[in-house]
Amino acid sequence: MVGKEVLTKILLDGRRLSSEKYHKNCQRNNVKTFYFFCVRLSSGIDNIAVSSTDLNDYILTELKRRNIVVNNQLNPQAHFGKSWTDWNDLSKDERHFRDEYCDVLERSGHDPYSYQLRPEYFGLVKETLAELENHT
Repeated sequence: MVGKEVLTKILLDGRRLSSEKYHKNCQRNNVKTFYFFCVRLSSGIDNIAVSSTDLNDYILTELKRRNIVVNNQLNPQAHFGKSWTDWNDLSKDERHFRDEYCDVLERSGHDPYSYQLRPEYFGLVKETLAELENHT
């Protein structure tokens, strides 16, 4: 189980990563994709699965809101999904993914995948993000 302190650090790292740096290399910066996923997945009252397509649209909208010019080729959720798959394959050398992402998120389906917060993390993620928002 990922504790509150570790979750806070990961979410804070994702929040602090500049949108410009993320845009330049979202594949290396999965922490920001994880952060965006957590923000979107915890935004509702209920813990529901959201398609990777919708999550990607959310990320692109957030980048545009931050005045980052994005094109239709940017697909951070695909990089995150590939990293997730490669992380579980010991023959791959995936260095930009963390166990904690799989601990906090559930992935289901295929083409497109859907993601949701694991039930035991829904409240904790919501609470932690609210605390981060209140401290900035």
